[in-house]
Amino acid sequence: MMRFTMKSYLTKKKVRDRYVLDNIPSGTKIFVDTNILYLFLRGHYMEDKSHTILRFMERLENRDLTGVTTVHILEELIFQLIIAKGSEIFYIPKEKRMNILKEYEKNPKVYLDVVKTVRTFLRYLSEIIQIYNITADLLFNAVHFMNLYFLKPSDALVVACMFKFRIKNIASNDNDFDRVNWIVRWRV
Repeated sequence: MMRFTMKSYLTKKKVRDRYVLDNIPSGTKIFVDTNILYLFLRGHYMEDKSHTILRFMERLENRDLTGVTTVHILEELIFQLIIAKGSEIFYIPKEKRMNILKEYEKNPKVYLDVVKTVRTFLRYLSEIIQIYNITADLLFNAVHFMNLYFLKPSDALVVACMFKFRIKNIASNDNDFDRVNWIVRWRV
């Protein structure tokens, strides 16, 4: 077992610090994970990192980077946004967030306002990021990557998509992707 030393910590920190969103080389094609998009929209919870995410999104807008994501990532994002926004509106604590959908049923106008915001954001994303569909072959390949790298189904689907389209870079705070030896993960 490796012993902790200050030198090993600093070496690991140096490597970790190298792979932050600000250091992605120009012209890179990069898969954009749910958590990066979520932090972009809800970044006030990570004020110290929000400028990094804003610069990353500006680079996608300016075509300095080629962003890619999938429909399943956007579905996951939409659900997270609807729950988070409802939690704020209805003052529902984190542990009872699934009750938010019932609150929306009682307040359809509020729900429609949230959906309108989501639609606007999706339009924006579709202008700056390529959105790939999920196909049956990607699902079958995802099962392979679940087995190979012990990934959750959603993460394995991302890996399958990256593999199919030869994308080796991902913008994500999810360190599960570090288990995939051919992926370079860029974090906030």
